[in-house]
Amino acid sequence: MAAPNNVNLYKAMDQYFLYKENIEKKRTTAKNKILKNAQLTEEEKKSAMAGLNEKCINCKRDVGTTFSEN
Repeated sequence: MAAPNNVNLYKAMDQYFLYKENIEKKRTTAKNKILKNAQLTEEEKKSAMAGLNEKCINCKRDVGTTFSEN
């Protein structure tokens, strides 16, 4: 059986990867929607892509969430 600290670590890692997967799916869907829009020019697509900001999963502000594995 895993030590209690390891169980908490595994739960935290599972939660992290769940959040990361959900955010990346939303981001990919939004990018694909912009890229497949034939009515937009290349410049409009670039500006729309630059304007994609998700809400932070912690503070809910429009600053996005960066996932890093250190």
